[in-house]
Amino acid sequence: MAEQKVVTRFDFETIISGVFFMIQHPEHVERLHKYIEPSYFFLGDDNIQVKGLRRILKTIEEIRKETGSASISVTYFDSYLRSRLMDSDEQQAAIALFQRMIRDQNIQQKSIDRGCQSIFLDFVKCTQMMKWGESFTPAYKAGRIPEAIKGMKEVTSTLDQIRFTDSVSAIDVGQMSVDDILNLISAPQEGNKSVFLIGHPQIDDDIGGFEKKSLHLFIGATGSGKSLMAHHLLARSIEQRMTAHIAIVEDKPQSFMRRLVACVTGIDLNRLRYKRSLLTAEEKNSIKLAQQDIAKYIKIEFIYGESLDSIHRKKIEYDAERIAKGLDQYDVDIVDYTGHIAEKDRGDKTYEKMRNAYASRKDFALINNKITFDFAQVNRGGFQKKEGGGALNHGDLAGSYDLSQVCDNIITINVTPDEKVKNDARLCLTKVRDGVLNEKGHKIGINFRCARYEMRKHYLVENQNQQIDQSQTMRSDSNGNETL
Repeated sequence: MAEQKVVTRFDFETIISGVFFMIQHPEHVERLHKYIEPSYFFLGDDNIQVKGLRRILKTIEEIRKETGSASISVTYFDSYLRSRLMDSDEQQAAIALFQRMIRDQNIQQKSIDRGCQSIFLDFVKCTQMMKWGESFTPAYKAGRIPEAIKGMKEVTSTLDQIRFTDSVSAIDVGQMSVDDILNLISAPQEGNKSVFLIGHPQIDDDIGGFEKKSLHLFIGATGSGKSLMAHHLLARSIEQRMTAHIAIVEDKPQSFMRRLVACVTGIDLNRLRYKRSLLTAEEKNSIKLAQQDIAKYIKIEFIYGESLDSIHRKKIEYDAERIAKGLDQYDVDIVDYTGHIAEKDRGDKTYEKMRNAYASRKDFALINNKITFDFAQVNRGGFQKKEGGGALNHGDLAGSYDLSQVCDNIITINVTPDEKVKNDARLCLTKVRDGVLNEKGHKIGINFRCARYEMRKHYLVENQNQQIDQSQTMRSDSNGNETL
């Protein structure tokens, strides 16, 4: 009879998945390093894989002491581990084990699974219990009860601290300097890969930049330019040298790629569709450059009829694919689109389903450190009528399924028939986490023929008009002093 393999709760693969999650999210290293005891990991088991794991844990602590936890990343850790190459079986085992973490999709999946993360944290707690037991047992046997009780209280307090938590939620303001506080609350600057800028100065200023670990929702009616906005976000990703992954749920590959190339190059869609033979050498060269940029920065996946959970799993696989190549995870994550806005009083499961779907998307952004953009559709009676239709507003969204609680920013895309004739659109920030809410929105240019948004088309004119209005409000008092 073949020997049955017994798999314990703290199996090796789950534990190395937890270690890999910490390397991917170094903010947890800073919190948990004091509780990581390499010698207690699989105590009593000294096979070569366990030795390699302990070497990885020691390397994490070495990097933390030398350059700080924030410097830890998959790419940096790999190069650091190799640079410390010693002629030892333990070091070779550590390198081989880390390469397995990078390439094994099962480990990738476990590293972001909440249940597996919980098992890993329980394992760390067990190592602390073993460490504490070495001092508790002699004290108890010797009758030093107060010392034993004190140790019990200390270990209980320690176990409460062993958890994965967002670093922002564990701030001790009393211990921070003024500079620390200013660094925390200041908005990231342009050029910082933790913030995405849409390209319209006023919108970027109102929102404070689209930051990581956040979900931003664009909403519009049929034909308002939602997919065109997705193309714009991809083009902006290329301009800002940020990698992006987009899942397209509705559009066809030919149509999507044609519009994306038109957006990046500015070539008329009809020339790309019907008049390829008339393209100039300069236009063909711009297409070639666009092809190189798209291949370098953008991952495109056409996914039809799959759930958001399925889409998420694919996205995790794509991140693992980049890591295996020595690259960082995708910075920007887009789904075009996730569904229709539902009314809460419809009396069916749509309300609950869509609320949970967007909550999952926000959770995905938080766990995987993503700048996340989603698109949804609203079809309201009278919206597309030329007279009396009105623009979408927060009232169309707030009662649907707690969008305000889930999304960091909600932007409606309003294109009335009149505006469409003028090649204009209005982006209304119906919900902003930080900054000023502009109910009227910001007028922008829209060029359907080149699949482009022209973000600055009206901005300079509006800005100049505002300055003129402000200057006209100045008055002089009897002493010649200007007053408002």
